[in-house]
Amino acid sequence: MATLDAFNLPDELYYQKEDHLWVRVEGDMVRIGLDDIAQASAQTITALRIKPPGRPLAVLRPFGTMEAGKYVGPLRLPVGGTVVEVNDEIMDNPGPLNSDPYGKGWIVLVEPDNLAADLSNLAHGDGLQSWLESSVADWRARGLLKK
Repeated sequence: MATLDAFNLPDELYYQKEDHLWVRVEGDMVRIGLDDIAQASAQTITALRIKPPGRPLAVLRPFGTMEAGKYVGPLRLPVGGTVVEVNDEIMDNPGPLNSDPYGKGWIVLVEPDNLAADLSNLAHGDGLQSWLESSVADWRARGLLKK
């Protein structure tokens, strides 16, 4: 696991570098959520709006929006495919996005179109620790992280 201060990035996950969403491969599907850096930057997440399942989306196309305080921003798909399930539990209570981002705080389950190619563009494996360190330093320098 890559760690820095209070930030943790589990090794088995893949990470979308710009928006800090994680991808967990589960057989022929992938589960997607916010990584520790994204949830910490957003602080208390107050609402999500997710497009209904069934529509195919390309890589980095918005699948919904997230609200936190005065921030409203897009959630962009780290792998192309069709959203097959939305985590209904966080729609009414988004608290797990902050308290359990790698567990109960997952956002969508996706049937990917071209998983191998999409995963090759995500952070994973040996470079994870250095990517975490540079990302945290960059986000702190830009004022996007309070801790």
